[in-house]
Amino acid sequence: MIDTKIAAKEVAFYLSYLADIKREVVLFEQLYCVIDSVSVLNATAPEQFKIIRKSMFVSILTRMAAMLDRPEFGKRDNFSLSYLAKKYQQHLNDELNQHQVDIENRFEALGATQFRHKMIAHNDYKAVFGEEDYSHEIGEGDLPELIDSMIEYCLLLLDSLPGSEGISLQAVPYELQPGKDGVELVRRLRATIDEQQS
Repeated sequence: MIDTKIAAKEVAFYLSYLADIKREVVLFEQLYCVIDSVSVLNATAPEQFKIIRKSMFVSILTRMAAMLDRPEFGKRDNFSLSYLAKKYQQHLNDELNQHQVDIENRFEALGATQFRHKMIAHNDYKAVFGEEDYSHEIGEGDLPELIDSMIEYCLLLLDSLPGSEGISLQAVPYELQPGKDGVELVRRLRATIDEQQS
């Protein structure tokens, strides 16, 4: 017998992590995947924004990998999608199990796990010295779409648990609010540039 309130608390925590990562990914894309935004960043503080870009990318990949990590490492549990799936497996149907597999396969297909492992988590000698090449296939929109699938999975998982009918999760803001996002930052930077040039 499971405690549905504890399960809801775990799912809510997981969703809050996903929301935080999604906001970071969206901000990254607004700043670094839009040609006009990149030109504004390069016109203001290119070296600083280059460092911020790398830091954000490392953060995003590391956090995404953690959210899709295996359920345990040694004697310690990893709070991941696989952990939730394993813990509540007896209540999941084939469709939900396949949904989890599809999410993990999509992340793997992006080459993100191997890239993070070799180029970020460890200074793999052959990768550092160019004896082996590791790259990723992450494109604009890939990670937000993947996170949306993970959110959907979590909500379906919670719905599949006995006694979940009376439980509702507090809405988590997954998106940056207009006026408090990367678009607004670029607008302000552009205004500063225009002011300096006039």
